[in-house]
Amino acid sequence: GEELRAALDVFSAREAIPIVHVSNDEWQRGNGVSVLKARPFLDGPFLLSMCDHLVDPAILRDLMASTPEPDTVTLDFTVASAALEHLEVAAKAGAAIVLGTTGLTPEMEARARELAPRTRTVIAPNMSVGVNVLMKIVAEVAKILPDFDAEVLEIHHRTKVDAPSGTAVALGRIIAAARGQDFAPNAIYGREGITGVRPAGKIAVMALRAGDAVGDHTVIFGGQGERLELIHRAQTRDSLARGALRAAAWLEKQPAGLYSMRDVLGL
Repeated sequence: GEELRAALDVFSAREAIPIVHVSNDEWQRGNGVSVLKARPFLDGPFLLSMCDHLVDPAILRDLMASTPEPDTVTLDFTVASAALEHLEVAAKAGAAIVLGTTGLTPEMEARARELAPRTRTVIAPNMSVGVNVLMKIVAEVAKILPDFDAEVLEIHHRTKVDAPSGTAVALGRIIAAARGQDFAPNAIYGREGITGVRPAGKIAVMALRAGDAVGDHTVIFGGQGERLELIHRAQTRDSLARGALRAAAWLEKQPAGLYSMRDVLGL
């Protein structure tokens, strides 16, 4: 088939390396995915990872503005403010975009939902196939065990700048939706001191930061005399890269609209 052109916007070399590696691997297998540009964002200047020189941030913004075309798919793993700007550019150009950046404020999320249907857009807090299967299972379990206490625990590397992770929050929202609850008024993000008895119906989301942990998510359903734990562990970032490229290849063939990874995977 025709080659898919992918313009990658990646926050930190931590994310760029596996995506470049996996995309080249997929291309060698004849899956039609190649890398047009990879642009990791470092603390300070930007780096074009497919080149051997640093590029001024202003120049990179100009590159982003000129890159998206209707036959390209941008994979965005940047920071919240930049991601929203890139979505605006993609929507204006009619270019597809896969947005995996987390840390968007409620106002940013609302703006993203407004912009996304103007082009082909996948927005997902986690591109991993396994995590998205976990989300589907968690929704089913939350319905089956409505009286069990629900807690979400995540751990990521020490350089992650937002907490809790977008995936952990998404899991909390999924539990609430499955039980017919509003998530925001029922969310607990921390405990300290004399907290009293755990209120029924609340959903706790807790974050840990340590070392170079890629990302673990544990969903706990606690009942009387028993506890069910559902765990996903990302051992490398290759799982995120493969999921992102799978989303890009799928999105290329879709009409304009806002999609999730569950749409990509048919879950």
